[in-house]
Amino acid sequence: MLQEFTTFSEGLQNNEDEVVRLGRLLTQPDVDADELMEKTTALGLSIDDDWAKLKRMKTDSENRLATQQKLLMAQLLEIKRREDEAREAQRRAQEELDAATPEADRLRLLAEQQRLLLEEEERKRRIREEEEAARFAEEERRKRMMDEAERLKRMQEEEEERLRRLREEEETRKRMLELQGLEDNVREQ
Repeated sequence: MLQEFTTFSEGLQNNEDEVVRLGRLLTQPDVDADELMEKTTALGLSIDDDWAKLKRMKTDSENRLATQQKLLMAQLLEIKRREDEAREAQRRAQEELDAATPEADRLRLLAEQQRLLLEEEERKRRIREEEEAARFAEEERRKRMMDEAERLKRMQEEEEERLRRLREEEETRKRMLELQGLEDNVREQ
């Protein structure tokens, strides 16, 4: 999924570059308008395709989340069923204790053992849930850190590109001023 998103992100960057390139072509007087229109139409189709990919990735993510929720719900229901069984077993044991006076001590011990087992299972279940929650939180933190690093890298690259463009524009402006100065000198002579 991460690779698919990375590829999608690169495609968006390529589309942005294509928009900039088409914008530059618009300023050039010798560009064929039909060719420029074809390129613009192709870019529009590419952008539409990107939206379709984004919707598909969203649907995939939602489906994965739904599947995980179903699995977790099934696990919780199984745990609840086991807990209910353990409680029912404890209840039956208590009834037998009450019904059988000579075996009361033995049955009390059995009930106590079952209670301890139930508490131990509950403790283990809580520990598992806490470990899973901690693992999930760590994975999310790492993912956010990777996303932030990628975003910062992308912003730095965009800033470098913007500065490069500004330098090119400044250089072009200086050359135009020099050319204008030369033309003015020629006219004066």
